[in-house]
Amino acid sequence: MVVMIITNTPFKEQVIIVGKEMVLAEQCKPYVRKGCSSFPYILHKAFNTCAYQKVFLFALCSQLFINCVSNNNEIERIDLIELASAFKQKEDVHVDLSYLIEEEIEYVKLKTPDSLIINENYLQIYVDENDIILIGFRQIYLFERKGGNFIREISCFGKGPGEYSFTAHNNSYDYSRKLILAGQWDWKKYFEYNLDGQVISNLDFTCLHLGSFSDHIVHAIDDVYVAFYNNWPNNNQLRLNLVDNDCNILKTYYHFTIIKEEPKSIVSGLSIFYKFQNELMFYEKFCDTIYHVSRNCLSARFVIDMGKYALPYEKQFDPDFFMGGESSRYFYIKNLQESKNYIFITFSHDNYWFWQAVYDKKTKK
Repeated sequence: MVVMIITNTPFKEQVIIVGKEMVLAEQCKPYVRKGCSSFPYILHKAFNTCAYQKVFLFALCSQLFINCVSNNNEIERIDLIELASAFKQKEDVHVDLSYLIEEEIEYVKLKTPDSLIINENYLQIYVDENDIILIGFRQIYLFERKGGNFIREISCFGKGPGEYSFTAHNNSYDYSRKLILAGQWDWKKYFEYNLDGQVISNLDFTCLHLGSFSDHIVHAIDDVYVAFYNNWPNNNQLRLNLVDNDCNILKTYYHFTIIKEEPKSIVSGLSIFYKFQNELMFYEKFCDTIYHVSRNCLSARFVIDMGKYALPYEKQFDPDFFMGGESSRYFYIKNLQESKNYIFITFSHDNYWFWQAVYDKKTKK
């Protein structure tokens, strides 16, 4: 089991137009380079692609030089991850795990009791200095970091005091505070547990417009949380709220378009949140941009170009699109993670559920 140490660069406020998305409202101010198009980035292409089937490494070398301004007033660079181009050029290649992991690899076998059955739906594994936290669908388990011995279950699914209704799809554990977030039966209320299984916080977000389990909360930084909203017609185009633990709304961001038709089904898991050096990153499925979420700004960091494989945005609430098999022609991104050197992308395509893609941030390969 490898613990990766990762770094991140702070962002200032900006306005960004990336791919097919436009960041709206008061998110940022535009930066346009002199002598360039008014569209606030310049695209430079330099392809050098290698890939391997099922688990394929791809070179995605286009770079977007745009309006992210760091604390040093230097222009930050946004990379265009050309997933569609790399997928077309894939070939059978074997990649040694040591190529992706520079540190020593340690294997830890989790010693589960016979009565414990792990639900792999939305399975999350977090590795801390002394603990391994495993979070599945309505399951939270704690193991020893070194020996893999089972320590305890953290609360449980139920309606008793301190028991939860659901576990979040991702970003359920906060490394900095060592707290686990889980939802109560009231969709606008959450518990935070410590690793001893005690309820540390009883969070009430009734100030928000949360409508169902598909709209949910994750922790961002310090006392700030982020609420994600599906693009329901009655959500007034709300996308994200930044809110503190007293339910004071700090920032509001909106979906870049409106879906006017009433949804035919309730869809969960349309957002992906992950932490990169304790900074929150956000990606919305059926879109193309990975953002950094700070207290004051929503900043684009990577754009995933899926070309003809991009999911039609208006189809996200259409069950016939999924059940009829039409969706299998497209890339459906299931998970994202990031280390110091790589972006890890899990997606499904053509009835194969787990393609794994790795983007090298340093070499752009």
